[in-house]
Amino acid sequence: MYFSEQNPPINLEATLSATASSLKVSVISGTTYYWSVVTRDSEGNATNSGVYSFSVL
Repeated sequence: MYFSEQNPPINLEATLSATASSLKVSVISGTTYYWSVVTRDSEGNATNSGVYSFSVL
C-alpha cells in the first residue's frame, strides 16, 4: 500500500499478505492523505487500485 500527503502517493507503507485486512498509519489533523494499492499476481502482473483520499478533521 502506498500512502502519503502527495498525490499520487509515493511512500510504500507496507507489503500486505492476502489475509491482511487493515494497516495502522499515523495522521495529523487538518491534513489530506492519499492512498493506493498495487496488487501483483504470481506471474508478476500488476494492477493499481487508483488513488483515493481522505481528510483528517
